[in-house]
Amino acid sequence: MSGAGELVLINPISGGGHDAALSRRLREFAESKDAAIVFTTPEMDYTRLGLDAYHRIWICGGDGSVGNVINGIHRSASARIPLIGLVPVGTGNDFAHALGYSSLHPVPDPGDVFDTLLSDYVVVQMTDEQGGRFERAMINSAGIGLDAEVAALAGRMRIFGRSSYIAATIARILRRPHWSVTIETDGGTATRQAMLVGFGNSPRTGGGFLLTPEAEIDDGFVDICTIDKVRVARALILLPTVRSGRHIRFAEVTTDTARTVTVEVTPPAPIHVDGEVISLRATRVEATVRAQCLPFCVPTRRYYASFKPSSFS
Repeated sequence: MSGAGELVLINPISGGGHDAALSRRLREFAESKDAAIVFTTPEMDYTRLGLDAYHRIWICGGDGSVGNVINGIHRSASARIPLIGLVPVGTGNDFAHALGYSSLHPVPDPGDVFDTLLSDYVVVQMTDEQGGRFERAMINSAGIGLDAEVAALAGRMRIFGRSSYIAATIARILRRPHWSVTIETDGGTATRQAMLVGFGNSPRTGGGFLLTPEAEIDDGFVDICTIDKVRVARALILLPTVRSGRHIRFAEVTTDTARTVTVEVTPPAPIHVDGEVISLRATRVEATVRAQCLPFCVPTRRYYASFKPSSFS
């Protein structure tokens, strides 16, 4: 089945909510595509939308909206995946940035032309201290420890916009959190005392922090960044450099890539996937790459050197 027609999914609360002008532009965009329109809700079951019936779906929202759709696709029994286009009107828009979309002009013009890039995604499986298991598809980033604590606190501080991540990071650093982590990758196993273990499918997280600056969304690997336990003063020097990706030069930072990574953590730690905290008491996390299986529309006016020409069709 090739699919017919287009679907526009609009998250009305992304980016703190849409003003009248943006709401009008989104409707005009959907009408220009002669598309069906669905306004999403936090409790929506995306597996019931019949996404595989459409030629292309447009996601009007942020990284969370993209993650929800990808999880609907991941859980669906259908083998067919529609083309996916983005209208980045969220707060951070980190994954949209990796695809070349602009948050300054988020709504595509009718004459815009798109190529197709086949992106990876990562299946994250978590076990908590009571033996409960949870699985979620990760499109952009995930994190264990400090990264997840910051995501949880920043979510309660959204009134401050992107600054909420900076404020939340400083607040959590002062508590000096750390965990014992045993990380097993394709290349071996290592145990260390760490503040965080981050996974990246794209370079950016948290609205512009380059936690995994060398990550590529179509290379078949998940990038791993581990930051060891450090003194507060050292952390306050190190962590601001995550904004530019220079943190990977510090001796306390370890990076790696893998197709599959397993992390055992003691004591139980919080974990987030694409900014959503899925557990506060995780003891084991496994991340496995599903390579080049999501067909995203990529603006032809801009793409990054990390994209390989063979990825386009």
